[in-house]
Amino acid sequence: MNKKSALAMKKLNNSLKLAILISAAFILNACSQSGETGDVEVGNGNANMSFTAPDMLLSSRMIVKDNLILQVTIGGVISKMVPDENGDYRYVTNLPENSTSDVTLEWFEVIGDKFLALAIATKPLNAGPRNNPEPVILRFLNNEFDTSSLDDDNDGFSNLDERRGGFLFDDPMDPPSAPVNVTLNVEISLPTALENSPLESRTQIDAGAAVNGNVIALTRVGNIWRGQAQVRENTEPLVTVDFYATTERLIQLGNRSRSESVGSGATAVFAASDFDEGLDAFDDDGDSFNNAQEISQGTDPGNNADPDFDLDGFSFDADNCPRVANPDQLDIDEDGLGDACDDANDNDTDADGIDNDVDNCPTIANANQADVDEDGTGDACDDVNGNDTDGDGIDNDVDNCPAIANANQADIDEDGTGDACDDVNGNDTDGDGIDNDVDNCPAISNANQADIDEDGLGDACDDVNGNDTDGDGIDNDVDNCPAISNANQADIDEDGLGDACDDVNGNDTDGDGIDNDVDNCPAISNANQADIDEDGLGDACDDVNGNDTDADGIDNDVDNCPAIANPNQADIDEDGLGDACDDVNDNDTDADGVDNDVDNCPAIANPNQADIDEDGIGDACDDVNGNDTDADGIDNDLDNCPAIANPNQADIDEDGIGDACDDVNGNDTDGDGIDNDVDNCPAIANPAQTDTDGDGDGDECDDTPNGPVAPTVPNVPPAPTLP
Repeated sequence: MNKKSALAMKKLNNSLKLAILISAAFILNACSQSGETGDVEVGNGNANMSFTAPDMLLSSRMIVKDNLILQVTIGGVISKMVPDENGDYRYVTNLPENSTSDVTLEWFEVIGDKFLALAIATKPLNAGPRNNPEPVILRFLNNEFDTSSLDDDNDGFSNLDERRGGFLFDDPMDPPSAPVNVTLNVEISLPTALENSPLESRTQIDAGAAVNGNVIALTRVGNIWRGQAQVRENTEPLVTVDFYATTERLIQLGNRSRSESVGSGATAVFAASDFDEGLDAFDDDGDSFNNAQEISQGTDPGNNADPDFDLDGFSFDADNCPRVANPDQLDIDEDGLGDACDDANDNDTDADGIDNDVDNCPTIANANQADVDEDGTGDACDDVNGNDTDGDGIDNDVDNCPAIANANQADIDEDGTGDACDDVNGNDTDGDGIDNDVDNCPAISNANQADIDEDGLGDACDDVNGNDTDGDGIDNDVDNCPAISNANQADIDEDGLGDACDDVNGNDTDGDGIDNDVDNCPAISNANQADIDEDGLGDACDDVNGNDTDADGIDNDVDNCPAIANPNQADIDEDGLGDACDDVNDNDTDADGVDNDVDNCPAIANPNQADIDEDGIGDACDDVNGNDTDADGIDNDLDNCPAIANPNQADIDEDGIGDACDDVNGNDTDGDGIDNDVDNCPAIANPAQTDTDGDGDGDECDDTPNGPVAPTVPNVPPAPTLP
């Protein structure tokens, strides 16, 4: 290959490398816009660090991953870390309480004896107090690392870009093409946390910005700052923004850094919400209120005696509850923490570890929840002033039972010791030697357990005032049964002896006041001795197990006469009322449902009152006196058939004898004196038996008495002549 060809080939290779370099820059931007690389966690004075290499390093095939070294600088102390078997970089160090330090992470690739810097990021860290319940965590993101400022040969291409493109990182002539500068615009908004700060404080807030470590000028319009910087095209410069309380820049309020992909020009926009995280890292006076909070509240972030953050009139260092307003500074449990704070996060006013809703003394610490009198109020609250141990409202020196609540001071045995205390250690309230659970009068001493009325209540309790033996509330001298309780004084038989006592001697079993020997129902009370069916057995006993008052074997609900025995259930007039009951009051003799005084036949049942001959006597009675033998309603002297009922008086042959009588013996239907069996017309009278055509049917019955008509014979042609 000649010299000219070799030069051309070299140019081609450099062009390809440059193309790879530019492509890698875009890939780097895609990889580095999100994701954490690790964090620093501070708790109890220890800073625990755990990191992985940023994506922009891990995504390059030219970088040897095992040769990556992480250098951490905290407060000027430098430490180098190598990866463990999982590829993680871990480190632990101590930090002074409430100290503020910059944390710088710098990634190197070891190439021979050379440590080549590839990426760097710096963020502030406030260690906070040692007893802080929540650890301080400082996170590092992929896009917070600067690569553009690390350029060992000052050729405008970062060390990382040259490693990814395969160029010599220590040769300013490789790559040979000069870098091109483009404009990066920077726009910054006032952080959200400061938007509502007092106007005077807000107008003094200042912002600063740097691109790849180079400070740029900013112009403020309202709550927005703008500036510009010249950067290499297709690179990712690191943009860092800081906010300060004043233009003197003595008190920092917030910080934010990130890499921006500029291509051929871009605008880096930092929105107000971008600064929401990380503000707690800036607390100059160590009062647990970050500087931005204090500026927003109008207090001095450099003085831990200020603020009066909760605006209750007490400065932070003098307020027993600095975060929650409590102008009265109440501290009921005297633990140095105001009541408003005692229960701010955990619902435990007295801070005894028991939540208020289940604490039996929520305002005074009593972790063991002791409640000796079991009244639901803890002992710590029962005797707040030290003079009422049982919390019953009676001071100890006048309480007849100071250890057990007994607000009514009951002392039934009047021994000076309240009932609640009478037998605290035992089981004998009245002290009579009989335990309460078997004592028939546990409140009044009765060692002999006398119980004259055998009601289970001892006599001592039965008659506390000596005048009511049975304890029914009726004094003995007016009680109609003084030995047996009967508070209602029932005396059904009005014999002056209460029903409860009526059968004490066994002579009135049902206690209805009727002695057994004359009681028609001695086992069931029936003082009125009702016996509706007059069977000698009282109604109460008539059907003890059933429903049959008249004891006729028919239950009341289907008996057509339930009060009078009628086992056949006869009901001749079919009025639904049994015959036995139909005339109980003697006003319907025939029990046809028609009272005697309007009945046209009162002795014979005829509920329809039929009187066919309209003589005022019902048909049922018409022949009772011998005037209508056939009882068809037609008196004998007018009846054409007086012996056989024929109320319509039919006489088809008009012979004066009704049809019903015409054939009394059933042998001459037409009454013409010719018996049916020889009568040629048995249904129509024809005593002459005329039969003109002699066909056996009398002329009276014959449709053709003169004989049948001869049929017409058709004309018959003459017979043909034989040849």
